[in-house]
Amino acid sequence: MGFFDAEDIAAVAVEALSRSQFASGDLILTGPAALGYDDVAKTLGEVLGRPVRHHHLKETELAARHMAAGLPKACATTLAAMDTSIAAGSEDRVTDAVRRVTEGSPRSLSDFATASRAVWRKRVTA
Repeated sequence: MGFFDAEDIAAVAVEALSRSQFASGDLILTGPAALGYDDVAKTLGEVLGRPVRHHHLKETELAARHMAAGLPKACATTLAAMDTSIAAGSEDRVTDAVRRVTEGSPRSLSDFATASRAVWRKRVTA
């Protein structure tokens, strides 16, 4: 999945809302690379300097965790099915929308994690 930064979303929104050429049409936003969940764990581990693992769950296990967190069954099973689809590559794409609209490069997960390293460290050690 092309994980992307909320700051990139905001930058695209400013441009898209203030320039007539983006008044209509879809902008599919992605980060600069398509990453799997294991890639995300590896990147976070490298930035934090400690192991981070992605736990692979079956779709039914993920749905059960969603329901345990309070989501209704229909929502939980839909989200789990979407996650299974994403893990199988359904969102394995990268677009140039951020660069095209903002004329800047989208921020990588590594850059995002590095910039917010202190927050991640607090979260992981808490």
